[in-house]
Amino acid sequence: MVGSHVTLKIPLPPFDREGETETARRERIAAIEALVPRIFRIVAIHLDDEKARQLFAAAIRLKSGRPPSTETNAELLKIYDDELAKSSEEPSSIPGKLAERLHGEELGKFGLSPDAIEKQIRRLLKKRKKQTVADTRFRETFRAAGMLGDSVANPLNQQSSAKDDEGQK
Repeated sequence: MVGSHVTLKIPLPPFDREGETETARRERIAAIEALVPRIFRIVAIHLDDEKARQLFAAAIRLKSGRPPSTETNAELLKIYDDELAKSSEEPSSIPGKLAERLHGEELGKFGLSPDAIEKQIRRLLKKRKKQTVADTRFRETFRAAGMLGDSVANPLNQQSSAKDDEGQK
């Protein structure tokens, strides 16, 4: 189909969910169900069948809700690190107590509930630990291959060990 042009007219009129009758609702759903395979075929023509399947599968996996805020997550980790530095408590107890406090101080900024905030702190800590391990493996791999000289590796290792020391408190 070299040079072919596909025009897709979407036969879905605007609707009012509140005032929609049951018959109109069924007709609208049937029209959407008939439209999806047509859209897939058009995408498959332009990309290929496998790429179209990957694209549709990725669309299915999309998460709903708001995307994570890098600034908010960084602030949350900084608050945790500050609390860890001045606390004598067990590190595993800090996320829960911190979440309670943050929920009371800044309602909704870090999460909708103390449990959600605690869960987010723990996710961020796990992600940071995983990244630290990956960074260390990366440096060790290149050092073993002789591609990362000591002038580069030593400052990186010192920076990494400082982060590890903070996380072990």
